[in-house]
Amino acid sequence: MKNFFVLICIINFYSISFGQVYELRFNDCGANKTYKTEREFYIWDNINKSFDTLRTNKKGSINFSLPNPSSSSIVYYNKYNQFMKVNAGFLKTSSTNYICYDSLMFSHHPFIDQLKVSDTLKISFHARGCFILDSCNLMIIKSLDKTVLKLYKGGKLRDSKTLTNKDIETFRLFEIELINHQTSKGNCSHEQEHLYLIKYKTERKHISDRTCNWSGIYGLLDKYGLK
Repeated sequence: MKNFFVLICIINFYSISFGQVYELRFNDCGANKTYKTEREFYIWDNINKSFDTLRTNKKGSINFSLPNPSSSSIVYYNKYNQFMKVNAGFLKTSSTNYICYDSLMFSHHPFIDQLKVSDTLKISFHARGCFILDSCNLMIIKSLDKTVLKLYKGGKLRDSKTLTNKDIETFRLFEIELINHQTSKGNCSHEQEHLYLIKYKTERKHISDRTCNWSGIYGLLDKYGLK
């Protein structure tokens, strides 16, 4: 299992009056976006074996102290509802500490990389809610000399695209993010929900995304120039 996380520190000097005081913010590093809503994170004390729960303010930041930074960890849930851990020893007292909210930890071997000649990968998508009702199907077909993505809407072929190596890398990231959206919690209103069903050979994966902070299949199609 690979544990991908990035801890980015940029200089933002401020006055410190009470010893080891730190400032922390969550950042969506892929989109270079700072989250300004209140979010919860935890301080794990490796010596006392105890948790302290802290919450960022409405601007997305918090100042806190650590009596034992070298033996403490920052733990939090990322945007994919995974439990992440960062060694507090990397934190800076003289700068704002940015933790990537879009970091990933995964062991899934992407289906796009498992495709053999004549294999087909299918993704069914449904969006539902008080103000939205949408659906489409993606089929990725591997042949001897190319990999083709086909987009179906209303049971009819809407568009298709031969995937380049860069396109396959784009889909790989989409698939990894999708697999890690195993959550029914989020910030969606009006019972909005995005439902995915991935089919590859005998495997089936159902994903419900109610985070409302991930572009999902719409972002993928936009990158491919498909509608």
